[in-house]
Amino acid sequence: MAFAASIEDFSSDYMDSGERALVVAHPVFPVCVEWPALKDCGKHRLLDKQEMARGVHSRHFIRIFRPIESGETLFTTATVVSISKVRSGASEVIRFTTIDQNNNKLCESYMEIIYLGVELEGEGTTSSSVPFLQGKIDTSVVEATFCIPVREGLGNIYSECARIWNPIHCDHTAARSVGIGHPILHGTAVLAKAVSRLISEYQDGDSSGVCLIGVNFVGMVYMPSKLNVVVHLSNNIGVHFSIFTEESKQVVKNGYLGWNSDGICENPDAWSLA
Repeated sequence: MAFAASIEDFSSDYMDSGERALVVAHPVFPVCVEWPALKDCGKHRLLDKQEMARGVHSRHFIRIFRPIESGETLFTTATVVSISKVRSGASEVIRFTTIDQNNNKLCESYMEIIYLGVELEGEGTTSSSVPFLQGKIDTSVVEATFCIPVREGLGNIYSECARIWNPIHCDHTAARSVGIGHPILHGTAVLAKAVSRLISEYQDGDSSGVCLIGVNFVGMVYMPSKLNVVVHLSNNIGVHFSIFTEESKQVVKNGYLGWNSDGICENPDAWSLA
């Protein structure tokens, strides 16, 4: 409930426990249970504080096998599956796997972090099983555009409700110390707000069939502001989208939201291996 409220999605799926006395989680909610595992994973990195501070959330992929429900006990593991050199520094890809108390897999996510200006010693290691969307869609095609507002202080609200804490999203001094001048909104909050709007527009507000979410983060979102979610292609299994600021600066590319009636989506035409 708190996560959905922080992104101003008041769908009854997330807010009304009803006769079953439970609510389901927003499709982007897995990032919340992944955060403690990510922090624990960070304890084993051979990076100093300055190098860690250069880490930028670059890409994210979520596969949902079934919605998370209230009252469940969840177990999340984080595994580093790829470390490689990239033009801007070093790339690290982490796989998160979340299961329930009966050992059923609920979701699996891949998160890429780029450490800007950090050199990788050795050749690193890459995995052919990392699923990130490639740029196959003609982004010059605009099928629809939806505006989503970002209010002042949303970084503070989202931090507390999602329990994902980084001072650059809340504290002006912390933001200035890393050269961005003003707090920026979490990339996952931007993604969650866009996903909510797309579910409203294309699934009549029903998130139960959502099974794939993918995105590349390419820009910062300041608060307050307005964002434009641009849909390039939609069909019966999902939508491809980008996100821009009011000033037409792109903040998200290669966005994809997929669904099907079975809750497990296989879409080889839309997804390819990085």
